Amino acid sequence: MLIREYIQPYPTAFTMNQFLFSHPAVNCAYQIIWHPDCTYIAIFSSNKLDTPLEELTYELSIPNCLVVSPIPDQVHVYNGSSIIVGYLPPKATAVAVLRVEGIVDIQSNIEITGHVVSPVFREPIEIYITHLDIMRPHQITLDEYGKLWGKYQHQKSNIITTESVNSSATFANHISSRNFQVIKIIGSEAVTCARILGQQEMCLLHGKILGDGNLNILVRSNYEALSTCVNEAMEEYFSNQ
Repeated sequence: MLIREYIQPYPTAFTMNQFLFSHPAVNCAYQIIWHPDCTYIAIFSSNKLDTPLEELTYELSIPNCLVVSPIPDQVHVYNGSSIIVGYLPPKATAVAVLRVEGIVDIQSNIEITGHVVSPVFREPIEIYITHLDIMRPHQITLDEYGKLWGKYQHQKSNIITTESVNSSATFANHISSRNFQVIKIIGSEAVTCARILGQQEMCLLHGKILGDGNLNILVRSNYEALSTCVNEAMEEYFSNQ
């Protein structure tokens, strides 16, 4: 069954395919898929050979802080640390999908590592997932926003040079695609909010157009790791626009 059949007709956002490794026998990549209620991690393995692979297994180290479950019918066996794909025909692609429903400890490292193993190879993999991948747009009032802004103590700020953001309206369009809800646009400024999946914890982001291609970003939350991650993600995103 195709991944899209699980998530349609819901609005989603897909990352570009990220290659994990290329081996003479197999190409392996993954994709992060944002869904309103969860985040999917799809791992693709393509058999490059004219002969089958008799057994293919993903041995994963998944942080305890992540709430993760496999997608039914997408994995042959899942025991909490391994996904056994099993037989992979010649020139075929296998897809294993994990569903991330939330995070227990926001301060924890959420990197997923492990190996892809078959009778002919054992290759290390690293799946890059960030706090931004497990956040979703969250609507609050401007008054609530102001109270939280004064309450949250962990702030990160940045001035980013970007060619694509020249007004608060274009900033709002971009930030909406990054899992933040625009609360209000005030002149050259926009205030936005996101919530962690499975929690009530929020992250606030304030953007201001400075002119000359510069954008000022302020991020506030209850957690230094969260504010740092979002700040770095926004710098990477807007610098490449």
